[in-house]
Amino acid sequence: MRKIIIILALALCPFATVCLAQSNRDARVNYVLKNLGINSDTQKKLRPLLEAYLKEKKAASDDYNALKSKLKSNISSQTLTNDQATKLLSLKWAAESKETAVKKKYTTEFCTVLSAKKTYKCFDLLNDKKSKVQGKQKDADDED
Repeated sequence: MRKIIIILALALCPFATVCLAQSNRDARVNYVLKNLGINSDTQKKLRPLLEAYLKEKKAASDDYNALKSKLKSNISSQTLTNDQATKLLSLKWAAESKETAVKKKYTTEFCTVLSAKKTYKCFDLLNDKKSKVQGKQKDADDED
């Protein structure tokens, strides 16, 4: 019986990861909409834009994140070769460039629904830490 439960838990693990990632994005979208101080009509128009923005922003750094996670043990043990470091750096700069392009694109799209002032606040809220989005309190030793 125990083996069956373990097998089922391991089989369902990838689904849990996908659901968790979806709920994190939803939590961020809900957090922004709640704290932006806009009416429900505007929230309905903005929600799909926020979801698309977060999806594109994440996709912009997929190559970099994939290589970084592949080389995680080399990075932590400081055994990264020069070629690996060069590849990581070039992917990092490419990812940041793509991310900037996504931000510029969505600045224009957000401004079709929001004022420039609210668009600025929207990006500010989108950049809040995960702990703040989830409503967790910071410990004294967690301060930056």
